[in-house]
Amino acid sequence: MSLDEELLAFATGSVMLVMGTADANRQPAIARAVGVRHGGDEALRIIYSRKRWPSVAPNVAATGLLALTCVKPIDYTAYQLKGPASVGVLDDADRQCNADYVARAGDTLPVSTTDPGHAAIWMDSEDLGVIIQQVREVYIQTPGSRAGVRR
Repeated sequence: MSLDEELLAFATGSVMLVMGTADANRQPAIARAVGVRHGGDEALRIIYSRKRWPSVAPNVAATGLLALTCVKPIDYTAYQLKGPASVGVLDDADRQCNADYVARAGDTLPVSTTDPGHAAIWMDSEDLGVIIQQVREVYIQTPGSRAGVRR
């Protein structure tokens, strides 16, 4: 099982969330997510701003793939979760997940060297969308000798 309790707690905690996608021509794109919640079994529901990151849904629709990198900025502990993905329909639980993430992360994500105005971009919650990812692979991405190793 790729998505165990420990990894789920990490991914849904106060971490920076970066999505990696590619279009049909394999042109890469990144975007920030503003909340993650368990979607059942090996699935995550990843909430993001469609207005700020308009390429996410078309890219996922075109390729069916997404990589989610979760990083704890205090110590750079990081994991990348990969697997098939699809565009989902936002529900009330997703909206609540976003509100909880913004409230929690707003206090813990900005670090002393980050301009508060820049950190606000990480919390953009306008025109929310959701991607459903089936986690199939997990890689350690914490800097050091184990970076890139499959978990």
